[in-house]
Amino acid sequence: MDTLIGKIATIITALILVFGTGLLLAWPAMWLWNWVVVLKFGLPTLNYWETWALMVLCSVLFKSTTSIK
Repeated sequence: MDTLIGKIATIITALILVFGTGLLLAWPAMWLWNWVVVLKFGLPTLNYWETWALMVLCSVLFKSTTSIK
């Protein structure tokens, strides 16, 4: 039973770390978008959650799936 609880705790911890890192990286992306793209091209500003969703979408669409053997 301890090993099952340990595995579940490890999975939950990993998910929290991945989610937290994504949220932490969304702030600089939002700042860059709102600074560069809005000033240069006149596109609308993004809020924090829109930036996070855009980062998730880009990671899904442009993720490399090739492996080197």
